[in-house]
Formats: sequence, C-alpha cells, structure tokens
Amino acid sequence: MRILLVSQDFPPGLGGIQTYAFELARNFEKDCSSFAVIAPWIEGCEVFDSSVPFEVIRIRASSFTFPFKTQGYIRRFRKQNGLDWVINVQWFSALGSKIARLTGQPFKIAIAVHGRELLLKPFKVKWANRFRYWAQGRVLSSVDKVLPVSNYTRSLVEKHGVPSSIIRVVNNGANVERFGHIGSNGTNGRKKTVLTVSRLVERKGIDTVLRSLPTVLQKVPELSYVVVGDGPDLDRLTSLAQTLNVDSHVEFVGPIAPNELPELYHHCDVFVMPSRNSPPDVEGFGIVFLEANACGKPVIGARTGGIPDAILHRQTGLLVDADNDSE
Repeated sequence: MRILLVSQDFPPGLGGIQTYAFELARNFEKDCSSFAVIAPWIEGCEVFDSSVPFEVIRIRASSFTFPFKTQGYIRRFRKQNGLDWVINVQWFSALGSKIARLTGQPFKIAIAVHGRELLLKPFKVKWANRFRYWAQGRVLSSVDKVLPVSNYTRSLVEKHGVPSSIIRVVNNGANVERFGHIGSNGTNGRKKTVLTVSRLVERKGIDTVLRSLPTVLQKVPELSYVVVGDGPDLDRLTSLAQTLNVDSHVEFVGPIAPNELPELYHHCDVFVMPSRNSPPDVEGFGIVFLEANACGKPVIGARTGGIPDAILHRQTGLLVDADNDSE
C-alpha cells in the first residue's frame, strides 16, 4: 500500500489531533511500501522530523493556503512512488487532494472527522457560516471514505448529508507500547490519587470533580486530586477549590512534557474527565481515557459526545452525568 497522510496539525506541535496524526503515521509506516506525511512547517520541526522513521514533507503556508499548496507535493509523491490513498486528518486539507486527483493516475481520498470542526461557526456573518457548512458537506460527500472517530461524530457527518455507504467509524487508539510499560505502578500504599489531564476550560468538567470532593473526602480523607494542564479556567477552579475548602487536597501542576505522561497515569488510582457538551466544543472521543486504560487505570467520563465510544461502562470505567457531582 502507498499512502500519504496530510495533516494541518502534527508534532512537534502539541494536542489531541497532533497525537492522532502521529500515531496514524507511526503505524502506517510499518505496513506501507511507500509512506510520507505532509504537514506545515513549525518551529522545531527539523529536529523532530529527523527522529522519526518516515518522511515528513513540510510546507510553509498559512492554514488557509496549506491545502492548495499540498497538491504539487501529492503529484510529486505519486510520480515517484505511486499512490493508493491520501488520508486527510482535516476536511479542509482534502481540497488539495481533490485538485491533485484531477489529472494523472487516480488515487482514493479519505477524511478523518473528529467532531468540533463540524460544529464551528467561525464567521461573524450567518451566510458565511452557512456556506462553510454547505462546503463541508460537499467535500465530505465527494471522497471515497469518511472516517469519524466515534458514533457521535458519525451523527454529525450524517447531518451534512454524507452517504452512509462511505462512512466508517474508526475509533481512536492509544500507544500501548508507550503507556503500557513502566517500572512502577499505583500508589504503593500512599494516599489515593485522582488524575485529570486536560486543557483547563469550563467544558472539561473539572469543577464537577471539585464539587464532589467534600463528599468523597469523608470516605477517603487522604485523597489527592492532581490536575495536569493549563488554560483560561485556572483562576476560577483555584478559587472554587478554596471556597469548597478542598484546596489542600488539589494540586494544579500546569502543563508537562509528553514523555512525563505515562508515569503520571501509572501513579494515579483513577482518571476522571467529565466533559460537557458545549458546542462547538465537544469531546469527539477522548484519547486520554484510552491512555489511562493502557496504564491499567479505571476511568470516569461523561455521557457526552464521543466519550461513550471510549469508555465501556462498568468494564473499562464509568459513564456519569457531566454536571451531577453526586455521581
């Protein structure tokens, strides 16, 4: 198989889409006779690209011009290696793939869909947002496969009028080689630890966890709640912890390097992230739940967005009401 992966988000940039794209690339490279990634140039990419076992073609372009600049590189790869599939991590990137396919040997095009991008209304005028919605439907309907990451995301794709025959749900995965093996595990008799790893925004439901702590601490008085990440909700959450008189049990550690994550997962007892639906911000899937599971940890998430695809209720974790701290 000869595959190109096109992504507007790719390491060394940080984020869920970047992780998703990298893990796709890492696994495609193992099974493809020819494989490469096309991604934007960002600071520090040369060092990163030299460390991976596949070619990364970097393009200096804005987010708007990137799709159109990919077409020449797609044609060049096809001429040199042949080409079976172009996998686009974002719908907008597929425009370049479609243009490249107008001439020469045909190839197939797939688009991954995560959720939030189909709910965004980035323009101030309604007609522009309506046009964007229409354009998404046209682009998604014109490719060979649309790959939503969850059944929730599939429902968003179907609302755009995409034929069900080209839709296939492909859930996210976690790198078990990275998260499944580490020297120590658990708290080893120390106080129990609950962990959240996320951007600190209201929809992640960290405030719901904080409101549950007074009740939980009556049963587990030595419990510690560790929150990893940063974001605009930090001050509100810090103030809420103080108001609830649980601040001595809560630690906001800020952002950490990706290579530190496995150890954090292994040293917690439970991972929790009861995300709310706050369109356009939704949890399209929730890779963090799988990462925690890969470390052998039970997880707690909300019955929102694509999270029910990530958590098997009462098997790998629990699904709860995002705003019900008594659960």
